[in-house]
Amino acid sequence: MSSGWVLGPGTLRHLLSQQGGVWQGNDPNDTRVGNSVMDVNTFLNFFESLFVSAFMSFSLTVAILQLVTGSSVIAILAEVLMQMVL
Repeated sequence: MSSGWVLGPGTLRHLLSQQGGVWQGNDPNDTRVGNSVMDVNTFLNFFESLFVSAFMSFSLTVAILQLVTGSSVIAILAEVLMQMVL
């Protein structure tokens, strides 16, 4: 559970700061200073793949816990939520 507290803020920071950063210079290019360097469609594809892999990771973790412990999915999710609250 402690690894969640370590990985959570890093994941959030990674989601909020787009890959490629922001445009810093004064180039006569059509991009303006302070605009994101990454194209919107590229970022949406990146975000979608990140979301899908996080969902699959969570689903596989719950499935493995269900197989190992013989518990129902609801019981496992309730235990995870209780650990997050405490």
